[in-house]
Amino acid sequence: MAILREDDTREERRRRLIEEAEERLHRHPVPPMEEVLKRIRQRRLSIPRNPNAPDSTVLLREDRDR
Repeated sequence: MAILREDDTREERRRRLIEEAEERLHRHPVPPMEEVLKRIRQRRLSIPRNPNAPDSTVLLREDRDR
């Protein structure tokens, strides 16, 4: 994380922040969006649904009525 010093210029701070962001991206790469969406869909489908669970619109209406 960048540390703010009084003698830093705006360009020095900007350059350091960009370098830190690039380093972080290399350490923690972001997977492609298609892969992320595929994982979300698989996880959602793997969770068994409760047939007695109320619909989300019913839950929203209950919350609004409170």
